[in-house]
This record gives sequence, C-alpha cells and structure tokens, in this order.
Amino acid sequence: MSLNITWDEYKILSEELDDLVMIAIVDDNNIRYSRLEVREVRPLTNEQAKNRDIAEIENSAKGGPIAYADYYILNNGTLEEYKARLHEIISNIEGENR
Repeated sequence: MSLNITWDEYKILSEELDDLVMIAIVDDNNIRYSRLEVREVRPLTNEQAKNRDIAEIENSAKGGPIAYADYYILNNGTLEEYKARLHEIISNIEGENR
C-alpha cells in the first residue's frame, strides 16, 4: 500500500500496527521537478512544484515520516532501478518476518 502521510498519521499507524514498515521514495529536486513538468496528469511548473514542497513541509508535516522511514528508495534512475530496489526491500522485509 502506498501512502503519503503526515507525522500525526504516522504516529497513529505506528501505535496501531506492530508490523508497520515505512519506505520513503526520494529523488533529487531537479529530477522530481523535471518529471512533474512533463507528466500527463496535473503537470506542475518548477515554481509550482517548489511551492507545493514547501507547503507540504510547513503545513502537512510530511518530513517526519520520511526521516523515520525504515527503508529508502533513491528514485533518480530508471524504472528498472526503482523496481530492483523495491524488490530488494521487499525481500529483506520478508526475510525479517520468517
């Protein structure tokens, strides 16, 4: 399941779910802004993307869950690289739960 959650939501989930695993997907700003500019649904200019990032940090408290993530995917590369890292994380999680 993919969620974009706030710190308050993270605290509630971590209290309610013993097996909660957080995966943060991050990329460099310039790459993220370039991708947002050309996406088909709701494209954003660089300025709009920067303003959204600032608003999410200041108003939605989304930095905390990223900082406390159990795993990270640096999504600067190709879709294949992203999928490979995700499969690596899933295998690691499955190995821990045996």
